Amino acid sequence: MHIEVAKFILVAGEMLLTSGAEVYRAEETMERMGAALGYNVEAFVTPTGILLTVSYQGEFFTKVRRIRYRTQNLGRIAGVNAISRGLSMGTLTFEEAKAKLQELRVPAYSTGQKLIAVMVASGSLTFILGGSGWEIIIAALSGLIAYSVGFILERFNANSYLSSSLASFLVANCVYTAQVLLPNISVPTVLVGGLMVLVPGVAMASAVKDIVQGELLSGTSRAVEAIAIAGALAAGSAIALGLWR
Repeated sequence: MHIEVAKFILVAGEMLLTSGAEVYRAEETMERMGAALGYNVEAFVTPTGILLTVSYQGEFFTKVRRIRYRTQNLGRIAGVNAISRGLSMGTLTFEEAKAKLQELRVPAYSTGQKLIAVMVASGSLTFILGGSGWEIIIAALSGLIAYSVGFILERFNANSYLSSSLASFLVANCVYTAQVLLPNISVPTVLVGGLMVLVPGVAMASAVKDIVQGELLSGTSRAVEAIAIAGALAAGSAIALGLWR
Protein backbone atom coordinates (compact mmCIF):
# COMPACT_ATOMS: atom_id res chain seq x y z
CA MET A 1 0.00 0.00 0.00
CA HIS A 2 2.82 2.42 0.84
CA ILE A 3 4.13 2.05 -2.74
CA GLU A 4 0.79 3.25 -4.13
CA VAL A 5 0.76 6.16 -1.67
CA ALA A 6 4.30 7.13 -2.69
CA LYS A 7 3.38 7.08 -6.38
CA PHE A 8 0.27 9.16 -5.72
CA ILE A 9 2.16 11.78 -3.70
CA LEU A 10 4.97 11.89 -6.26
CA VAL A 11 2.53 12.52 -9.12
CA ALA A 12 0.87 15.29 -7.11
CA GLY A 13 4.23 16.95 -6.47
CA GLU A 14 5.21 16.59 -10.11
CA MET A 15 1.94 18.22 -11.22
CA LEU A 16 2.55 21.16 -8.92
CA LEU A 17 6.14 21.66 -9.98
CA THR A 18 5.51 21.32 -13.73
CA SER A 19 2.56 23.73 -13.47
CA GLY A 20 4.64 26.56 -12.02
CA ALA A 21 4.07 26.11 -8.28
CA GLU A 22 6.69 27.23 -5.79
CA VAL A 23 9.08 24.61 -4.40
CA TYR A 24 7.96 25.18 -0.81
CA ARG A 25 4.32 24.68 -1.85
CA ALA A 26 5.13 21.36 -3.55
CA GLU A 27 7.04 20.07 -0.50
CA GLU A 28 4.38 21.20 1.95
CA THR A 29 1.52 19.72 -0.08
CA MET A 30 3.26 16.36 -0.49
CA GLU A 31 4.00 16.14 3.23
CA ARG A 32 0.42 17.08 4.15
CA MET A 33 -0.99 14.47 1.80
CA GLY A 34 1.20 11.84 3.39
CA ALA A 35 0.22 12.87 6.91
CA ALA A 36 -3.47 12.81 5.97
CA LEU A 37 -3.06 9.22 4.74
CA GLY A 38 -1.20 8.18 7.88
CA TYR A 39 2.31 8.09 6.41
CA ASN A 40 5.53 9.84 7.26
CA VAL A 41 6.71 11.78 4.21
CA GLU A 42 9.97 13.58 3.58
CA ALA A 43 10.13 15.52 0.32
CA PHE A 44 13.08 17.38 -1.13
CA VAL A 45 12.14 19.39 -4.21
CA THR A 46 14.20 21.46 -6.62
CA PRO A 47 13.04 23.04 -9.90
CA THR A 48 14.52 20.08 -11.78
CA GLY A 49 13.76 17.11 -9.54
CA ILE A 50 11.86 15.54 -6.65
CA LEU A 51 13.24 13.20 -4.00
CA LEU A 52 10.51 11.53 -1.95
CA THR A 53 10.71 9.10 0.96
CA VAL A 54 7.59 7.51 2.46
CA SER A 55 7.85 5.57 5.73
CA TYR A 56 5.27 3.47 7.56
CA GLN A 57 5.83 1.15 10.52
CA GLY A 58 9.55 0.87 9.89
CA GLU A 59 9.26 0.36 6.13
CA PHE A 60 10.76 2.94 3.79
CA PHE A 61 10.13 3.57 0.13
CA THR A 62 12.06 6.19 -1.87
CA LYS A 63 11.37 7.52 -5.34
CA VAL A 64 13.16 10.08 -7.47
CA ARG A 65 11.56 11.99 -10.34
CA ARG A 66 13.48 14.13 -12.83
CA ILE A 67 11.58 17.22 -13.99
CA ARG A 68 12.47 18.07 -17.57
CA TYR A 69 9.84 20.66 -18.45
CA ARG A 70 7.79 23.30 -16.69
CA THR A 71 4.84 25.37 -17.77
CA GLN A 72 2.19 27.54 -16.13
CA ASN A 73 -1.16 26.07 -15.16
CA LEU A 74 -2.70 27.78 -12.15
CA GLY A 75 -5.89 25.73 -12.49
CA ARG A 76 -3.97 22.49 -12.03
CA ILE A 77 -2.16 23.91 -9.00
CA ALA A 78 -5.52 24.85 -7.47
CA GLY A 79 -6.85 21.37 -8.24
CA VAL A 80 -3.98 19.58 -6.48
CA ASN A 81 -4.33 21.92 -3.48
CA ALA A 82 -8.06 21.12 -3.33
CA ILE A 83 -7.27 17.40 -3.28
CA SER A 84 -4.77 17.94 -0.48
CA ARG A 85 -7.34 19.86 1.56
CA GLY A 86 -9.93 17.17 0.93
CA LEU A 87 -7.60 14.46 2.24
CA SER A 88 -6.64 16.55 5.28
CA MET A 89 -10.29 17.27 6.14
CA GLY A 90 -11.36 13.67 5.58
CA THR A 91 -13.85 14.53 2.83
CA LEU A 92 -11.91 12.49 0.25
CA THR A 93 -10.83 8.87 0.38
CA PHE A 94 -7.54 7.74 -1.13
CA GLU A 95 -9.29 6.21 -4.15
CA GLU A 96 -11.34 9.34 -4.73
CA ALA A 97 -8.23 11.50 -4.48
CA LYS A 98 -6.44 9.31 -7.05
CA ALA A 99 -9.38 9.61 -9.43
CA LYS A 100 -9.47 13.39 -9.09
CA LEU A 101 -5.72 13.63 -9.60
CA GLN A 102 -6.07 11.62 -12.79
CA GLU A 103 -8.79 13.99 -13.99
CA LEU A 104 -6.37 16.90 -13.66
CA ARG A 105 -4.18 15.36 -16.36
CA VAL A 106 -6.87 16.16 -18.94
CA PRO A 107 -6.34 19.67 -20.41
CA ALA A 108 -9.02 22.07 -19.20
CA TYR A 109 -9.00 24.06 -22.44
CA SER A 110 -8.67 23.10 -26.09
CA THR A 111 -5.88 24.44 -28.31
CA GLY A 112 -8.38 26.69 -30.08
CA GLN A 113 -9.54 28.22 -26.81
CA LYS A 114 -5.93 28.88 -25.80
CA LEU A 115 -5.18 30.59 -29.11
CA ILE A 116 -8.20 32.84 -28.75
CA ALA A 117 -7.21 33.70 -25.16
CA VAL A 118 -3.67 34.57 -26.29
CA MET A 119 -4.96 36.87 -29.02
CA VAL A 120 -7.35 38.60 -26.61
CA ALA A 121 -4.59 39.03 -24.01
CA SER A 122 -2.12 40.49 -26.51
CA GLY A 123 -4.66 42.83 -28.05
CA SER A 124 -5.95 43.93 -24.64
CA LEU A 125 -2.47 44.83 -23.39
CA THR A 126 -1.81 46.90 -26.48
CA PHE A 127 -5.14 48.66 -25.90
CA ILE A 128 -4.19 49.37 -22.27
CA LEU A 129 -0.89 50.86 -23.47
CA GLY A 130 -2.78 53.26 -25.71
CA GLY A 131 -3.00 51.27 -28.93
CA SER A 132 -6.06 51.26 -31.13
CA GLY A 133 -7.41 49.91 -34.40
CA TRP A 134 -4.73 48.17 -36.44
CA GLU A 135 -2.29 48.17 -33.53
CA ILE A 136 -4.61 45.93 -31.50
CA ILE A 137 -5.18 43.61 -34.46
CA ILE A 138 -1.46 43.31 -35.23
CA ALA A 139 -0.66 42.71 -31.55
CA ALA A 140 -3.27 39.94 -31.42
CA LEU A 141 -1.78 38.27 -34.51
CA SER A 142 1.73 38.69 -33.10
CA GLY A 143 0.66 37.03 -29.85
CA LEU A 144 -0.81 34.19 -31.89
CA ILE A 145 2.51 33.74 -33.70
CA ALA A 146 4.47 33.83 -30.44
CA TYR A 147 2.29 31.18 -28.79
CA SER A 148 2.20 29.00 -31.90
CA VAL A 149 5.99 28.92 -32.19
CA GLY A 150 6.36 27.82 -28.57
CA PHE A 151 3.56 25.27 -28.96
CA ILE A 152 5.14 23.70 -32.05
CA LEU A 153 8.71 23.64 -30.75
CA GLU A 154 7.52 22.13 -27.46
CA ARG A 155 6.45 19.05 -29.44
CA PHE A 156 10.08 18.63 -30.52
CA ASN A 157 11.43 19.15 -26.99
CA ALA A 158 13.23 22.31 -28.14
CA ASN A 159 15.22 24.37 -25.66
CA SER A 160 13.00 26.99 -24.02
CA TYR A 161 15.56 29.75 -24.61
CA LEU A 162 15.79 28.91 -28.30
CA SER A 163 12.01 28.84 -28.49
CA SER A 164 11.73 32.25 -26.80
CA SER A 165 14.37 33.81 -29.06
CA LEU A 166 12.80 32.47 -32.24
CA ALA A 167 9.30 33.51 -31.21
CA SER A 168 10.53 37.01 -30.32
CA PHE A 169 12.41 37.26 -33.62
CA LEU A 170 9.33 36.28 -35.66
CA VAL A 171 7.03 38.60 -33.72
CA ALA A 172 9.40 41.54 -34.17
CA ASN A 173 9.62 40.84 -37.91
CA CYS A 174 5.83 40.68 -38.09
CA VAL A 175 5.52 44.07 -36.38
CA TYR A 176 8.20 45.74 -38.52
CA THR A 177 6.59 44.36 -41.67
CA ALA A 178 3.27 45.81 -40.53
CA GLN A 179 4.96 49.18 -39.99
CA VAL A 180 6.02 49.22 -43.65
CA LEU A 181 2.38 48.79 -44.67
CA LEU A 182 1.00 51.01 -41.90
CA PRO A 183 3.62 53.67 -41.06
CA ASN A 184 1.50 55.29 -38.34
CA ILE A 185 1.43 52.32 -35.95
CA SER A 186 3.47 52.43 -32.73
CA VAL A 187 6.01 49.61 -32.93
CA PRO A 188 6.88 49.54 -29.18
CA THR A 189 3.22 49.37 -28.18
CA VAL A 190 2.44 46.53 -30.57
CA LEU A 191 5.68 44.67 -29.82
CA VAL A 192 5.09 44.70 -26.07
CA GLY A 193 1.55 43.38 -26.54
CA GLY A 194 2.72 40.60 -28.84
CA LEU A 195 5.57 39.45 -26.61
CA MET A 196 3.83 39.72 -23.26
CA VAL A 197 2.44 36.17 -23.53
CA LEU A 198 6.05 34.91 -23.46
CA VAL A 199 7.23 36.89 -20.43
CA PRO A 200 7.91 34.45 -17.53
CA GLY A 201 5.80 36.31 -14.97
CA VAL A 202 4.79 33.20 -13.00
CA ALA A 203 8.42 32.07 -12.78
CA MET A 204 9.46 35.47 -11.45
CA ALA A 205 6.70 35.48 -8.82
CA SER A 206 7.53 31.90 -7.79
CA ALA A 207 11.22 32.79 -7.45
CA VAL A 208 10.41 35.65 -5.08
CA LYS A 209 8.07 33.47 -3.01
CA ASP A 210 10.66 30.68 -2.74
CA ILE A 211 13.34 33.12 -1.59
CA VAL A 212 10.99 34.64 1.00
CA GLN A 213 10.23 31.12 2.29
CA GLY A 214 13.94 30.40 2.69
CA GLU A 215 14.29 28.16 -0.39
CA LEU A 216 17.36 30.05 -1.58
CA LEU A 217 18.63 27.41 -4.01
CA SER A 218 15.33 27.01 -5.82
CA GLY A 219 14.45 30.70 -5.66
CA THR A 220 17.79 31.76 -7.11
CA SER A 221 17.70 29.17 -9.89
CA ARG A 222 14.14 30.17 -10.85
CA ALA A 223 15.12 33.84 -10.88
CA VAL A 224 18.12 33.14 -13.11
CA GLU A 225 15.91 31.08 -15.43
CA ALA A 226 13.34 33.87 -15.68
CA ILE A 227 16.05 36.46 -16.38
CA ALA A 228 17.59 34.19 -19.03
CA ILE A 229 14.23 33.79 -20.81
CA ALA A 230 13.68 37.55 -20.68
CA GLY A 231 17.16 37.97 -22.16
CA ALA A 232 16.32 35.51 -24.92
CA LEU A 233 13.20 37.51 -25.77
CA ALA A 234 15.23 40.72 -25.88
CA ALA A 235 17.90 39.08 -28.04
CA GLY A 236 15.39 37.85 -30.61
CA SER A 237 13.82 41.31 -30.89
CA ALA A 238 17.23 42.99 -31.09
CA ILE A 239 18.36 40.73 -33.93
CA ALA A 240 15.21 41.51 -35.89
CA LEU A 241 15.65 45.24 -35.25
CA GLY A 242 19.26 45.03 -36.44
CA LEU A 243 18.24 43.32 -39.68
CA TRP A 244 15.53 45.88 -40.44
CA ARG A 245 17.86 48.80 -39.79
